[in-house]
Amino acid sequence: MTLSRPLRIAVVGAYGNGKTTLTTELSRQLGLPRTHGAAMRDPAGGAGKSLEECTDPEVIQLAVHRFTERVVDEARCSHGFVSDGSVLHEWIYTKVRLVLGRLPGPSARLDTAVRPATTAAYEEVTD
Repeated sequence: MTLSRPLRIAVVGAYGNGKTTLTTELSRQLGLPRTHGAAMRDPAGGAGKSLEECTDPEVIQLAVHRFTERVVDEARCSHGFVSDGSVLHEWIYTKVRLVLGRLPGPSARLDTAVRPATTAAYEEVTD
């Protein structure tokens, strides 16, 4: 198979669903480099703490760090890549964690969530 453009594959999904395992094998099978973001549970520049312990500004800081990391890593892979996430994934993850809490349940909904003024301001920054 000959492609006219580089093959860029992003696998997205919830934390712990096997994205890293799948992208590692896809990378091996396709001969493409694998890119990934820093662990979501480690705030940018922090000593490492659980996501539940992060403040809203730390969640945003982590998202910006991971977004930048992804853009830089993917730009280095001019011949294609396999990634365990995407920049869109980073935005969605951040927005959900800010509005619905760090561990939202399966019935949580963004469209009906009540947002305190500070949360609404952080959401606007994220958007």
